[in-house]
Amino acid sequence: AGVRLTIREGQIEGVTDDIDAGDIELAKSEALTEGGKLNAVKIAKPVFVLEPSGRYRATADMSLGGGIVGTVPLGAAAAKVEIDNDRAKLTDISADVMDGRLSGTASISLSGADASRVDAEFTGLDLSKLAAVQVGRVIPLDGKADGTVNLSFSGTDLATTSGEIQASLSANAGNADDGNIPLNGRIEL
Repeated sequence: AGVRLTIREGQIEGVTDDIDAGDIELAKSEALTEGGKLNAVKIAKPVFVLEPSGRYRATADMSLGGGIVGTVPLGAAAAKVEIDNDRAKLTDISADVMDGRLSGTASISLSGADASRVDAEFTGLDLSKLAAVQVGRVIPLDGKADGTVNLSFSGTDLATTSGEIQASLSANAGNADDGNIPLNGRIEL
């Protein structure tokens, strides 16, 4: 229990037991107007290192049991996390979202001087839920999307985002009363 510290040649290393953070409320903000909640948040194998130069790094395995971010319901998710003075890296990301699956990596620069990257693959995303996030209402769309996302941006400035999104769609638009319209194909942005 508690924190175990080791000091060698001026470098401090700390290790703690796993942390069960429980449920975490996400405050409403300009970027997250609906707020949200993360359920069953756990941090496993946390380690932090403080070097004599003032540089630091922390690593852990993080997981959550589900929740909601804005209007997007989340299923179980996990990632390996490494944070240092310059960036936050998430590797081995695996998440259940919009009735589908997302996996990938993210490297976020903590300064505007360096590039950030998000590289992910998704399978089976529910198109009606994806469309509802964008337009704010349910659209009569029944189908799934599979694809990849490869984006970069300066620091944390999402307005500078560039990259590629490729998706394959297999869906029907409309409803049984008005008739279904097949929507199948590939989108590349």
